[in-house]
Order: sequence, then C-alpha cells, then structure tokens
Amino acid sequence: MTELLAALVAARRAEPGPDLTSALIAARDGGERLSEQELISTLNLMIGAGQETTAT
Repeated sequence: MTELLAALVAARRAEPGPDLTSALIAARDGGERLSEQELISTLNLMIGAGQETTAT
C-alpha cells in the first residue's frame, strides 16, 4: 500500500488538484512540519477510515 500511496503523492505533486491529497502535499512541501512518512500515513489512515465507515 505504501508504494501505491507514494506513487499517488508523486503524481499529485506533479499535477496538484482540488483534493485532500494535494492539500496535504502542499502542507508537506510548504514546510508546515509534515514529514513524507506522515503524509503517506495520513493518506493510509483516511483510506482505512473511509473503508471502515462504508463497510459498517
């Protein structure tokens, strides 16, 4: 999953959009103290939370 999210981050970094991933990347790249690992972990958490909410 980490490799997939890293690829998503690279794609959104190249072409930002009006989405949460792009906003998190902007926070990371803007020096707002979000590490690359924290960025990927946050995206992973959002996917898990969305899946759990939908499943139950």
